[in-house]
Amino acid sequence: MLVNLNRYDKTEECYFNIVFHPLREENNEVSDVIVVGYEVTESVRSKYLLAEQEKAFRNLVMQSPIAMTFLKGKDHIIELANTTMLNDIWQKTESETIGKPILEVFPELLDQKYPQLLREVLVNGKIIRENESMAYIDIKGKLEKFYLDYQYTPLYESDGEISAVMVTVNNVTEKVEARKKWKRQKNEFG
Repeated sequence: MLVNLNRYDKTEECYFNIVFHPLREENNEVSDVIVVGYEVTESVRSKYLLAEQEKAFRNLVMQSPIAMTFLKGKDHIIELANTTMLNDIWQKTESETIGKPILEVFPELLDQKYPQLLREVLVNGKIIRENESMAYIDIKGKLEKFYLDYQYTPLYESDGEISAVMVTVNNVTEKVEARKKWKRQKNEFG
């Protein structure tokens, strides 16, 4: 309960938990009410501050030009995917991805190395990164080849357990294909 208190000639917003308990007579009639209140202002402020920090972090991630997603637990549930990941890499909406296992959204990954690497990060806490890694992703019903620089990073809980994997991805397909084309042309013309 929010209460405005005058403390030391200054009005403060304070928060209290209040319990009302009836005081009964021998005949079970309520004669009074016992009111117990204890201040929880610091706890409420801490929760508010934490919520604001989480909101700021989420906004930072969502607006990042680097594609990011957070995969939770052994089923790699997509907990959060930023705009860059959704639009530029996956080409899917939040409703198609968030809250679903990554392999349900992208079953084509089952036969690729990525699920095993995600398990390794979750079990061993090892950071895995690779440049120009080839991946096949179903984009609007068509399996397309991508070259990706990526990193899988374990995320730890306060008890030291790994609970999620942060994935960052940079699509370098155009760069790799341009370099391959240049090499082919160089070999053709000597």
